[in-house]
Amino acid sequence: MRTTDLDLVRVYDGYIPDLVIMRRELADRLRESEMKRLLPHHIDLVVEVTSFSTAADDHEPGARRLNPTKWNGYAYTGIPYYLLIDRDPRLARATLYCEPDVRAGTYRTLDRWAFGETIRLPQPFGFEIPTAKWAPWDSGA
Repeated sequence: MRTTDLDLVRVYDGYIPDLVIMRRELADRLRESEMKRLLPHHIDLVVEVTSFSTAADDHEPGARRLNPTKWNGYAYTGIPYYLLIDRDPRLARATLYCEPDVRAGTYRTLDRWAFGETIRLPQPFGFEIPTAKWAPWDSGA
């Protein structure tokens, strides 16, 4: 499904995620209605892939960051799962967050996988993502 953005009304913002996963029948219905903006309750899992220039916007904010990040925005709006593919060469891993706290705008870390390991998403997804060919952003990939 093509969309222009994910409308996060509760945090007065909108994002363009790298990938969203939603139920097929809902995706079909939204496609038929030609909806341009998804709402948080449409989405089961959101995926962000970091880049050198935007990595700080995708992570849990550090102590010195004054503004919320996408990690906070997705949690504030109750998106059930957030998969962060972190191509930073210091980390090179995927992290799956779950159980959003909509009041605090935080997630609980469910699992982590180093690049090269297979991501095993829990139910209701129940599929695997091989990462053997994934590389950090400074390795020419």
